[in-house]
Amino acid sequence: MAYCIYLRKSRADTEAEAKGEGETLARHKAALLEFAKKHSIVISAIYEEIISGESIAARPVIKQLLLEVEKGMWEGVLVMEIERLARGDTMDQGIIARTFQYSGTKIITPQKTYHPHNAFDQEYFEFSLFMSRREYHTINRRLQQGRLASVKEGKFVGSIPPYGYEKMRLSNEKGFSLLPIAWEADVVKSIYHWYLYGYEEEGGKTAPVGTTRIANKLNAMQIPSKTGKKWSASSVRDILTNPVYTGKIRWQYRPGIKKLQQGKIISARCYQNSSHTLVKGLHQPIISEEVFQNVQNRMKNRYHTPVSKNRSIKNPLSGILICGVCQKHMIRRHYASQQDLIVCPTAGCATVGCSLSVLEKRILDIIQHCFSDVVLPWESFSPHYDENQNTSLLSFEKEKLSQLWQQKNMAYTFLEQSIYSPAVFQQRILEIEKQMALCQNQIQLLSLQWQKKAPSPAKSIGALYKQMPNPQAKNQLLKQIFHTIVYQRASGGRWQKQKDNFKLSVFFKLPPFC
Repeated sequence: MAYCIYLRKSRADTEAEAKGEGETLARHKAALLEFAKKHSIVISAIYEEIISGESIAARPVIKQLLLEVEKGMWEGVLVMEIERLARGDTMDQGIIARTFQYSGTKIITPQKTYHPHNAFDQEYFEFSLFMSRREYHTINRRLQQGRLASVKEGKFVGSIPPYGYEKMRLSNEKGFSLLPIAWEADVVKSIYHWYLYGYEEEGGKTAPVGTTRIANKLNAMQIPSKTGKKWSASSVRDILTNPVYTGKIRWQYRPGIKKLQQGKIISARCYQNSSHTLVKGLHQPIISEEVFQNVQNRMKNRYHTPVSKNRSIKNPLSGILICGVCQKHMIRRHYASQQDLIVCPTAGCATVGCSLSVLEKRILDIIQHCFSDVVLPWESFSPHYDENQNTSLLSFEKEKLSQLWQQKNMAYTFLEQSIYSPAVFQQRILEIEKQMALCQNQIQLLSLQWQKKAPSPAKSIGALYKQMPNPQAKNQLLKQIFHTIVYQRASGGRWQKQKDNFKLSVFFKLPPFC
């Protein structure tokens, strides 16, 4: 019968190699080969595991070895120590112990040989696995505590630095920090600037752009991403939401969590950890705190209905109606033989949907109750009105004016930080002041139109809604009035007589007059 050698590199070995102690697997291989030669053991195969996985499922080489051991291919397996075989949970330890026991395969270490049918050796083997697991937990706990302590000191403990930075070993102390890469830092600044103010297009016009257009522009400019792949909207969004660019260190924002699915343990990323650590880092910021906050504010207020360019909105409540259970935006479901329904898209959600027409009637009743005396100019919502502009109401014009003031202040900041040249600064100021003048004129005009009992052709909101030419125009009007509407319905359905036994919690953008 033949023997084989199993070698595995642990996390502690990797850290020791970083300190210059030599390659671990090579040293272990030489030691075991010398041991085998001394005891006249013929080695037929050598298995090397370079992945430091906790479980058997994460280590492909040990899985192959166990399969061969189960088939009785080996008289014995040589390892440096029992801990190299398994540090997984009780289930993994049981799999390894039973595989070697039932196949009659010996485990040979330089300190001791474990015979599978010897009761004392079997007990000692199981105890060694238990102690190795305990040691693993102790080391892991100390490691996590050390990482958290380093984070609180402002050090970078991640393995891959964010775009715009490279890892830099700190002098005269342990740990790493981040060092800006000049050309990547310029790209980061451009991404923030484009998101807030846009970039010049044909005709010399500029306007804020979204993450998809920024990604397309970066790809068109052939600027490589961190991974070398093409830019995507999500990669741009990650840069725009990462506070590391303001000189901060964020830790455990999306921690890895383990779940049991169909009997297997899988690892996944938590969507967002509200109790994550955020501290001031030792590295130099690329973006100012003011610019970062302006971007976050724009992101919060920039939700739009996801509809492709060659299609139109069919659901007048799109982007407004939210499920009261799972907080997802509810969707319209079309049926040819019956009325359209509004349902929650989450599989298994307890919320019961309802007819779109019944829901619209309830919302119109709310509008009639809270805005009975308020009238709007029909021209602002006529079929010829540009639906992409949100300047038809006074409140939105005031919000736009406030944003223009922020842009003007940021132009001065960019001039001080040498992001703008004097010529670009002068151009931006003239353009912003021109937009501010137009906005102030529109505010004065709307202040005259937005009043109670306005003369014809102004109409009440409810009447205006009913005369909208399509669902997209209705959706635009509702978005001027409501921020969100939370829908709750736990019982009922298509076959119930009571069709409106649901609860609505409304959050207005306009101040109600009820």
